[in-house]
Amino acid sequence: MKYPNSILQFFSLLRAGLWNSEVDSGIFASSVNWKGLLLLANYQTVSGIVFDGLQQLKGIKCDRSTLMEWVGIVKRIEDTNLQLNHSLAYLVYRYKEAALNPVILKGQAVAGYYTNPLHRTSGDIDIYFSYGYSKANDVLKRFPGAKENEATIYHKSFNVGGISIENHLQFVDFYSLKNKKAWELALTAMDVEKYETQEFYGKNGKVVEVSVFSPQVNAIYLFLHLQHHLLQTGIGLRQVCDWACLWKSKEQEIDKELFLKVVDMLPVRRSMTALTWIVENHLGLSKGIIPLDTSTAQAREDGEFLLEDIMTGGNFGRGFGFMDGFIRNKHLHNLKTYMMAMKRMLKIRRLCPSEVDAYIRYWIQDKLSSLLR
Repeated sequence: MKYPNSILQFFSLLRAGLWNSEVDSGIFASSVNWKGLLLLANYQTVSGIVFDGLQQLKGIKCDRSTLMEWVGIVKRIEDTNLQLNHSLAYLVYRYKEAALNPVILKGQAVAGYYTNPLHRTSGDIDIYFSYGYSKANDVLKRFPGAKENEATIYHKSFNVGGISIENHLQFVDFYSLKNKKAWELALTAMDVEKYETQEFYGKNGKVVEVSVFSPQVNAIYLFLHLQHHLLQTGIGLRQVCDWACLWKSKEQEIDKELFLKVVDMLPVRRSMTALTWIVENHLGLSKGIIPLDTSTAQAREDGEFLLEDIMTGGNFGRGFGFMDGFIRNKHLHNLKTYMMAMKRMLKIRRLCPSEVDAYIRYWIQDKLSSLLR
């Protein structure tokens, strides 16, 4: 597929920011829409990383107005990350006081795999508890100003001081019963409770050790979380970059034979190969780091198909407009949203049909039962 020059420029800056490498300045010799590049970076929630790439561009300057706007955005990303890191350290300290072992999912833990962790656009704080989930919720309820949000079967969310915190009872789920059983076997094969630790600093400078999944588990988990959102609403490049940075940083700690064994236990090889094609051909990760064959015609076709979906939908598929006017539990009001989401899901079905089919059955049953109550 032939991509517009603006897209080539964008990916060139993104690669340079991810890996602290040189930019191919030749593609910037013609006209550059700097404002458009900034808007695209914001749309994909990779503004800080693309900004780092911009610093590697020699001899070509961004216009001052756009540059100053970009600098302001990056400063806010840095400040937010520092605030979240301090809050995370304090939160984990409080959970440990209650004899709990919180495990940080994605987010701030994944940032540690980046060349410049403070420039990864942050999100919520997500924490998994293999035991003591109800106790963890009680701990968080006692935080000053804590606001409880609606619970799901997966997690309970809170807002504390403007920060969204989710306590997770489970961190991965499948809609297909067959896939659920396969995941249970995969967890046993990977030894999910073999954690590693990262250090976070509280506002007082105190270091708190935080448990995160091992690279072996994260190589699967980060993809499954990404695929969950992909099949429902869509994903942006930030989540793709997370997975790429994990592999770049932790390849030597991942048993590739075990990784492939788990991949084949789950219905993910085709969708994962498509994502790997993007990671290699557009994000610049060296071939062979992820042990999947991307040389086939299907890998390229699926990869280009998936990239178009990512570039169109942006972060969590917001560009598709599914959620415009959406009101929770107002099913007749949301009929347009449901139809749009269903149409896209059928389009993306080819990458993981068993999960899409199972989700559609679950969704129809759930909405009908809600209407009949």
